[in-house]
Amino acid sequence: MTRSALVSRSAVVSSLVTAAVLLAGCGGPGSGDVVPAADDHPAVSAGPSTEPLEEPAAQPPVEEVPVEEVPVEEVPVEEVPVEEVPVEEVPVEEVPVEEVPVEEPPTVVWPAEVLPDHGSRVWAVYLAVGSPDSDWDRHMLGETESYARFLGYAGSGVGSVSCDQGAAEQLGFDAGDHRVAVYFDSAARAQEFVAVYDRQDAGSAQVTTYCLD
Repeated sequence: MTRSALVSRSAVVSSLVTAAVLLAGCGGPGSGDVVPAADDHPAVSAGPSTEPLEEPAAQPPVEEVPVEEVPVEEVPVEEVPVEEVPVEEVPVEEVPVEEVPVEEPPTVVWPAEVLPDHGSRVWAVYLAVGSPDSDWDRHMLGETESYARFLGYAGSGVGSVSCDQGAAEQLGFDAGDHRVAVYFDSAARAQEFVAVYDRQDAGSAQVTTYCLD
């Protein structure tokens, strides 16, 4: 189809539409209504739709799943018997207590002295010897004489060494010193005294006693 034929056809269609509009305005159906062409305008609803709304489909009921109760198996507790171990009684050995005899101190036997006369020959044990010019020696001689008397011996008393002839020569005493001595009738008795005397003696010798008038 040529271009001129298309233009002629469009003009015819436009004329037909115009004629239809005029006819509708003059005496067509519905004096005031305008009927639009079916091809130009779609039908528009004049009011709200009266169709009922479709209700949503009902939800299927939730099926309750039954909870299966699992039985708890009770495990029996096995009682372990306690074995009683017998306690062995160990006999207690009684250790005999040895009684140690208490040794009594030996009885001290003091030998008997002799009281010499002028010119007697005796054994003398010298308990102390000291200078009469020394205060310390005089004190020592006096204390020794007191101790001899405490032991039960009269002795010579405090006197000069020169009154016992032979003492200075045998024991090395100074003849001018003073002495305290105990006399015995034998050398054995003199040694018995030395053995039990609890102090240091100055020596023992056989002498002849003088100065006893």
